[in-house]
Amino acid sequence: MAWEDNFMRNTASSLMDMQARMSALLEEDQNNASLSPGQGAFASFMAPPEVTSRVMSQIKSLPAASERSRSAVWYAHTIADTEREGTMLTCQVYQVTKERGSNGMPLPESDGLGMNLAMCGKLDPANTMSTRPRVLLGTIAKACLSPGTMGMPMMSEAANAFDIRPSRPIKILLQTRGEVEMLAPDLRKMGIKKVGVAEQALVRSIELHSSAMNDAQYDENPLTNPSPSAMGRTILAQADSMSEPYVDEEPTPFGRWRPPAEPGDFPARWFARPPENVNSWRPTALLGWRTNLERAVLREDAARVREIVRARDADDVREFVECRMLLTKCAQRGLIVACELLLDECGAGVEGAQGTPEAPSWWMEVRNSSGNYGSLTPLHQAARNGMSVAVTLLLDRGADVDRVDESSVRGTALHHAVSGGQVDCCRV
Repeated sequence: MAWEDNFMRNTASSLMDMQARMSALLEEDQNNASLSPGQGAFASFMAPPEVTSRVMSQIKSLPAASERSRSAVWYAHTIADTEREGTMLTCQVYQVTKERGSNGMPLPESDGLGMNLAMCGKLDPANTMSTRPRVLLGTIAKACLSPGTMGMPMMSEAANAFDIRPSRPIKILLQTRGEVEMLAPDLRKMGIKKVGVAEQALVRSIELHSSAMNDAQYDENPLTNPSPSAMGRTILAQADSMSEPYVDEEPTPFGRWRPPAEPGDFPARWFARPPENVNSWRPTALLGWRTNLERAVLREDAARVREIVRARDADDVREFVECRMLLTKCAQRGLIVACELLLDECGAGVEGAQGTPEAPSWWMEVRNSSGNYGSLTPLHQAARNGMSVAVTLLLDRGADVDRVDESSVRGTALHHAVSGGQVDCCRV
């Protein structure tokens, strides 16, 4: 579908306005030295609404989606990234076009997702995960009352394919059984009686879409040179990245362009090509075989992972997957086949980047400036996010169940499972 269509142009314009507003709020907060972590205009913009009994009644009075409607089932996807200031909890609510593939088989890679209806986020400075239910419930409430205010279409389809009027779904899917048990009573008060755990194929679809969107190239910088056409082409590039995910691995001349050299950025030797536009680029699309390896892992494309690994130096492969903390990312999202590929084919250590004390200073800088700050291992992250199958896999592979992290929690995997209310992981 061409970007000039009203749907694509309106979507692009909406995203442009949102990006400009978020950038202004971030700049405002950065200029206010008195703010504490998790406070300020941007935090208020992202904060989930308070779900009071009045709000629950308001949602219950909304029309329920038809059983046959594409908006009848929603999925709430939560990501918990541990940073220096605490744990940043982000939740997004999506329409689900179908819960599983034909005859119960896994969904096709890009199938199952419709409109991203709402997004909220909140920093938990204490790393207790106690804010998780509030963020989840608040984002669901926002999706019911103000759908589409922080969302974008996940696939290039006609505008009338998605019903985005205020309504409540017939069913909500969550990531874990612990989340279901925590939220089900309040969801029933909102008139949402069906609550279940999402198939892992849906989780993987979101990971793939997020990766594709992050890698999509802008033809122009939408923040310094706003243009709906540039954003429209970005959305189309996302769709292209989903259908043709792998890039050319042959290095190309850099010309006058040089990779950035700031702490935490990728080392120059990782880059295989320069960006099409030096003013706006997504770095992971420029790493040649490393780009392809990460995408193959996320797609759980075992054949492609083995093909790449066998053609490369084992130390280079391990350095990349450890520095990108792919095992942690896959474990905390429950991507089991991806975890197995990283452990069996890529040489990833079961304790993740923390299990490599001999890491060079650059590697240490990446670890400490990323979502794994505080020595949270893949096991810690899987436990706190309720991924019981991933927890079982990591324990079977020798993960240290008694290892204590260095974050403010200073706990074992069991402590993290308890703090996140993850019943199944506690039982493992």
